[in-house]
Amino acid sequence: MGIDLAIRALPKILKKVPNCTLELIGRGDAGEDWKKLARERGVEKHIVFCDWMENREAFHLRLSGAAIGLAPFNYHILDDKVKNADPGKIKDYTSVGLPVITTKAIYTWRDIEKFKCGIVINYTIDELANTVIKLMKNRKLLLQYRKNAIEYAKQFDWDKLFTENLTRILAK
Repeated sequence: MGIDLAIRALPKILKKVPNCTLELIGRGDAGEDWKKLARERGVEKHIVFCDWMENREAFHLRLSGAAIGLAPFNYHILDDKVKNADPGKIKDYTSVGLPVITTKAIYTWRDIEKFKCGIVINYTIDELANTVIKLMKNRKLLLQYRKNAIEYAKQFDWDKLFTENLTRILAK
């Protein structure tokens, strides 16, 4: 659902950000295809392939060490069920302060732009590569997006949601 785009963009990113590493957590059925694509592109040594992490605390700790959360959903192949979904990975990324790079494949793309907690791109190698480079080469901009991501994620805090909704229900 878009990880192949990140692998295809990596050679261009590495020209400007040579120490960049792409970590893929949770490979699913396409894991071997991604490894093959990485070998073909000559970037396999810059990619860490990880299985899904059941331990959510360890997962979030690992995410917090990253710079950017990628969600480059391929809007050319997605069905309405996916387009209308609210991907948990966006919440995972922003909850640990990762700005998101995504596409208009998800209905929350407008919120990503509105809160400036990420950048919405077209599904192209050049746009993904240029956006990663832009954030990685501009520390001030990256930090601002990280702060915005944390602010954006606060609306999904379980205690906040529970209290607001319980109060609303009890008030009726």
